[in-house]
Amino acid sequence: MPNCRRLKTPGGTYFFAVVTHKRKRILCEVFARQALRAAIEEAGTRYPFRVEAWVLLPDHLHCIRSLPEGDADYSRRWGMIKAGFTKREQKAGLIVAAEDPEAASRIRHGDAFVWQRRFWEHQIRGQDDFNRHCDYIHYNPVKHGLVDDPKEWEYSTVHKFIRNGFYEENWGDSIPSVVLAMEVEQRKRQSGGRCPPYMFSVRSISVGEAHRTWKRWLRPGYFNFRHSRHFSSL
Repeated sequence: MPNCRRLKTPGGTYFFAVVTHKRKRILCEVFARQALRAAIEEAGTRYPFRVEAWVLLPDHLHCIRSLPEGDADYSRRWGMIKAGFTKREQKAGLIVAAEDPEAASRIRHGDAFVWQRRFWEHQIRGQDDFNRHCDYIHYNPVKHGLVDDPKEWEYSTVHKFIRNGFYEENWGDSIPSVVLAMEVEQRKRQSGGRCPPYMFSVRSISVGEAHRTWKRWLRPGYFNFRHSRHFSSL
């Protein structure tokens, strides 16, 4: 099996997707939000980073982060956040890991059947790429059928973007053109001995094709991060 390597540029800006184990819908619960916020603050105190955009959904989150100059260790930060969140959930008696070999491994990694062991990252390459991923993040609650308007979703930086003038007040009333153009594509597993790229490819597609793509996204198991060799363990 080929070794999967992440692209790490010191001081870079990255888009991330992080998913709960078996898509458990726990992240928007009151205690979970508090625990996640505390874990992020704790990790950020030891290893600083800047959150550029963010959305929290019941079973996953997306965000864009910028790292300090000379620092590319986003995996350490995610490891601390996941472990910190899990520790707080366990202390509150909200999760109990099963007693089997996989459970022991997960406890050592700090996830204990709370998180999928992998995450997905994409290095942001320029302002246009940044804008596209911000739009994808902020429109995500609509894509998953949680709301009809991105502004209706509470756990998102879309409100900050509007407040600071980055978006118009009516942003999201219609599907943003760049969101229509973003399609998650899984390439063949074998790619010249390297890990298959999971990427956001930008091309012109119709509204009908976009909705058909979104239906595939919403199909159970479509995003099975754990079994994709592109995702590395924390």
